[in-house]
Amino acid sequence: MISVAWVTLNYFSNEWSKLPVICSAILEAIGVKNIVGAHAQSSLLEGTAYAIGAPVIPSYMPGNHMLHNVSKNLTLLSASQAVIDDTNYFVNRVINILFTYLSWYFQTSVASTADRIMREKLGSSATPIWDTVANMSWILTNSEPLLEFGKPTLHKVIDLGGIGVHKPKPLDELRFWILQHKSINTMQTFQKWDKALSLRKHTVLISFGSVAPCIFMPIAIKKAIAEVIRSYPNVTFIWKYEEPKDASFSDGLENLLLSSWTPQSDLIG
Repeated sequence: MISVAWVTLNYFSNEWSKLPVICSAILEAIGVKNIVGAHAQSSLLEGTAYAIGAPVIPSYMPGNHMLHNVSKNLTLLSASQAVIDDTNYFVNRVINILFTYLSWYFQTSVASTADRIMREKLGSSATPIWDTVANMSWILTNSEPLLEFGKPTLHKVIDLGGIGVHKPKPLDELRFWILQHKSINTMQTFQKWDKALSLRKHTVLISFGSVAPCIFMPIAIKKAIAEVIRSYPNVTFIWKYEEPKDASFSDGLENLLLSSWTPQSDLIG
């Protein structure tokens, strides 16, 4: 275990922390003044926004909240990771308010527990977590401004889309479903990703990550994508599709590779 004394002797002038910063007591003990907070998986969360004074106006600021199922586990995302559009319908406003509260409650619950433990161990003089957040130099978010709905913000909030993307790894041997004129069920094969990228001069990756499973797309959209793929026979298309066996809409596409999982960062890195 690393002691506070060791950290103090090695002296750190800056600290980068994932929010909410539950190690604020250690930072205070070693005298770190310049702290940079980060939301590595989302845009600015509501608890952080309230702490630093950023506007949170669910009546017209569209949230990004949604309940979604990833690997059969129900996951609650914050109101700042939304599927609600920027219309002013009453239902949208109610949903925004609900999930804004849930996001704020989640963050403050974690922070309150950490504050209670710090007071027990360090006494009442321990600086509350949200005070530490309020005095941070910058807040980094995993958000792409060009894809976000417009909203008021602060200069200390820096949007860095892709901040959580890991360093690309070598492409390993993974499973593909290659769709040709034959039956899907008989076309299971194995090949390396780098070989798939060399099948044609150009390769296009179609992936919506784990947040938006393609199997739930309306069939009309799937067929439209298939027709676009068909119109570019000299381009290889890799499509992250969760159920490759259930893809009859793409029969006959020789330039389409379906895979239930794709190393997206490695492919585009």
